[in-house]
Order: sequence, then C-alpha cells, then structure tokens
Amino acid sequence: MSAQGESLEFKRGFGGRTVLSPQAVEVTRGGQTQRYAKNVIRGFRTGRARYVTVFTLEILNEAKPIKFNVPHRQEGAVRAMLEGAPDLDALDLRAAEEAIRKDDAFGSSPDERWQTLQSEKRTTLILNCVMAAIAAWGLIFPRPYEVSVIACAGGAVAAVALSFVKRGRWYLIPRRNDPHPSLMIGLLSLVAAVALRALIDLSLLDWAVFLAASCAIGIALTVCVLAMFGELKLSRWPAVLLGVAFACGVVAQADARLDTSVPQIFEPKIVSMYVSHGRSTSYHVTLSAWGPETGDNAHDVPEELFNQLSIQSSACVSIYPGALRMRWYVITPACSSGVSNANPEASTASK
Repeated sequence: MSAQGESLEFKRGFGGRTVLSPQAVEVTRGGQTQRYAKNVIRGFRTGRARYVTVFTLEILNEAKPIKFNVPHRQEGAVRAMLEGAPDLDALDLRAAEEAIRKDDAFGSSPDERWQTLQSEKRTTLILNCVMAAIAAWGLIFPRPYEVSVIACAGGAVAAVALSFVKRGRWYLIPRRNDPHPSLMIGLLSLVAAVALRALIDLSLLDWAVFLAASCAIGIALTVCVLAMFGELKLSRWPAVLLGVAFACGVVAQADARLDTSVPQIFEPKIVSMYVSHGRSTSYHVTLSAWGPETGDNAHDVPEELFNQLSIQSSACVSIYPGALRMRWYVITPACSSGVSNANPEASTASK
C-alpha cells in the first residue's frame, strides 16, 4: 500500500489495485480500470482475517462488489476515506436491534425487550463458558473417561434442546450483524471434543462402514434439527459437517464402549520405534503382520505405551467385533490370560 497525496492505493496480485480518494474509488482488474464516484457506492462491509481487514464495496447497478484487503493498522484511514458511504454492517445491526425492540417474544415494551435481550446474552455467555469448560475437560483430562465423554455428548444435545426451547429469543445458528444470542460457540466446542476424543482414543478396522454410517446418521440428525428450527435451506447446509462430526464421535464411542465381547488376541513383533518432533511430539511403532494386517504396519501410540515397548519384543493386539459390528482394536504392552474389554483411552489410535 502507498499513499499518494490524498489517495490510498492498495495493490493486489496480477497487477490489480484499488485506489481510494475523497471523490471516487478506482479499480484496476484484468488490465482494465474503472472509476466509481462516491455517490454510486451503495455502502461497504468489513470482515477481519488474520493479518488484514477485508473491505467489500457494494456498487449501485453492479452485481459484483469490489473487494480489497487492508492491513489492520490502515482500517481507520480507509473508513475515513469512505466517509459518507453507509456502513452496511452497522445499518443491519441497527435494523436488527429495532426489530427486537418491537418483538413481543422479548417482552411487552421496548425497554423491557431490550433488558430481556441483555439478560439472555448474559445467560448464553455463561452457558457457552460452561460448555467450553466441559469440552476442555473431555479433551485435556478426561477423568473419569466415560463420564467426560457422556458429558460432552450430552452437553451438545442440551445446547440444541435449550436453543429450541428459547427459539424466538436465541438463534441456533448466529447471523451476521444480529444481536440475538446463540450457544453455537459452546456447541462447536462440545462437538469437537466428542469427535476428537474418538479419533484420539479409538482404532477402527472397518473405516468404510464407519464413515458411511456416520455420514448417514449425521445428515439425518442435521436435517431433523434444521427442520425443527425452520432453517432447512441451502445456506445452512454447512451445518451438515457439524452433524457428521458429532455422529462420528458418538458412533465410534458407542461401538467400543458398549462392546462386551471377548477379543481375538495377536502378539506381533515390534519392528521399529521412532519419535517425530514438530508442533507436537508424536510416538510411532511399527508392528509385524497380525490379523487383517498382512505386512508391517505403523501406529501412533501414547507416550506412556511407547515407553513400555521395545524393539524385537512383542506387543499385544486385541481385536473386538464392536457393539455396532465395526471392528476396533487396542494395543497394549503384553497379553494377559484374562482379557476383558479394554479402556480405549489407554490404548493407541491408528492414524
């Protein structure tokens, strides 16, 4: 970016640039330059990325808006240069606030409705913090294991249920420039904890069946939830990812935690062991053939298990049929004569 007199210039790749002046906006795209007077700018919107603020200018009688990136420190200068052009985000927010002041779901008078809105925001803030804390418990220190997993899954269901009870005051999915409260932050945290806990702790063999079942259940759950809230529209379909992630965690945990069968036992040799360092430290072991693995096979293991193993010694692999008929297995240092249902948290997850 460079300043030229009373103008601001922002360059983009492939020769593109945007020049702002008090009178107009000049845009160069694909080797062609167009100049828009301030009076044809319908307004602007902003969005923040990691290093820049993204400005979007909406032009009268133009279907395609003008977008350009600005370093955060220059946001104020650009806003000053666009003085007189409406801030569409601020206008949307004011319109949404005025709608709440007229919404009987929040009370009988404008002042009462506004106070109710502030009270609901405080309530959702507390609930989001509580749900984030439960998610952190499940991810960082899941003790006792079963209780933490159930708390995360149950908390996610409770977030949807509470949002349904409070519909009209709370939104399930937050909307841009709208002050209605939402539990989405807490819900995202809990779903992430459910999915990651299963990914970290469980080792599945029948991945194709697992993914097909999880996708089918996740899509069905998402459709039902969106229909309950009257949100069954194309713009809401990214929510399917949330539903599938939740289903993956619940299906995997149910398959393992409800499995009380006696496992098949294999004792492969440990072919190699190594530690990799990056943003985090990972521990890997390579085992000789066992069960469905017809050749050497590598696995990520917890540090505690890694320290109990040694090259050329044997490990113990226990394969369970799965309560939902999706095979899963655990790796332990040694086999015992009386094998019972293993705790997935104490085993390894195959990545």
